[in-house]
This record gives sequence, C-alpha cells and structure tokens, in this order.
Amino acid sequence: VDPADPKHFYVATYGTGVVEFTPDGKAKRWIHNNSPLESAVTDKNRYRYCRVDAITFDADRNLWLTNMSELATNIHIIDPDHQWHSFNLYYGGQRIVLNTVSKFLIDNRNSDYKWIASARDNAGVIVLNDNGTPYSNYDDRVVFRSTFIDQDSKSITLARLNTIAQDHNGDMWLGTGEGILVIEAGTDIF
Repeated sequence: VDPADPKHFYVATYGTGVVEFTPDGKAKRWIHNNSPLESAVTDKNRYRYCRVDAITFDADRNLWLTNMSELATNIHIIDPDHQWHSFNLYYGGQRIVLNTVSKFLIDNRNSDYKWIASARDNAGVIVLNDNGTPYSNYDDRVVFRSTFIDQDSKSITLARLNTIAQDHNGDMWLGTGEGILVIEAGTDIF
C-alpha cells in the first residue's frame, strides 16, 4: 500500500508480474513487455512467466520488488514518479540469484538497510545497505548469510528461511526450517 494514499497499492504475482491499482479504480499490470521485469523462461513459444515477490515501500515512497530467476535482474525500484530503477545484487564477486524470496523488509532502525529472505534455493538472508542512494548501486554493501553460530557456538546452515520480522528493539527474527534465529540489533551483519 502506498504510504501517501491507501487507495493506491501494488500486488506481486508469482507468474504474471506486478499489478498496480490506482485510486480511480483502474489497474495496470507490469510485465516483461512494458517494464524492466524479466521472464523466468527463455522459450519464446511458452508463456512469459514473470515471477515477482516480496514487495515493500520505503519511507520515501519507493516501491522495492524482487524479480526472480537466473535470467532476471533481481532488484527493481519504482520511484514516486513511476520511473523504474533496476540492478543485480553481488556478494563476493558473484551475482546473487533470487529464485524463491519469502520476505523483503526495510530495517526500522536505518532505512538504508534492506533485508531479503531467500527461502529455499540457496536459503539465507541477504542484507543490502544502499547508503542512501537507492537508484544507484555503485556504493552499495551487500552480504549473504546462510550459516549462523548460535548461543551454544553451534553452526547452523539454513535449508529454508520462511520469513523475517523485526521487533521493537530492532532485533531481526528469522523463521527458519531449523527453528527461530535472532540477530540482535547491535550485530554488525557485514
């Protein structure tokens, strides 16, 4: 839901792009042929399967969304003027492929930090610090974590990350197939 207008909202779909609903009751579908969104399939004779999930608005009314597949640019932003900005995430010199995303969260302590839950394929948490320049990734910091050390010094590698939530103290709660993990607010995730 648009923070400035509750009658303006977007719906992510897991195959047919993004649908935008405007206050006048009209709807527009954003897919591979009218936006930077890309299909998850290459066969031109097949349906253009445009997988989008985990969308959220930031405080500046930028809509952040993920476009999933090895073929797709994985992060897109629609700014308040309806301009699209797109880029890929990289960690350790390798492009991060988003195949299954369960949640996209803007950190309530610092909106420069975006948390993305990669649910199954390559399960883990991706943290993006856009350094206050959301439309340009030249100064971004990105980290991908799939292994964590618990309070008993036990190493836990995620097979599934179902969701992320942030509490009022700023702690991040990860709902995983291995149980609940908490990343305390003071932790330097990078």
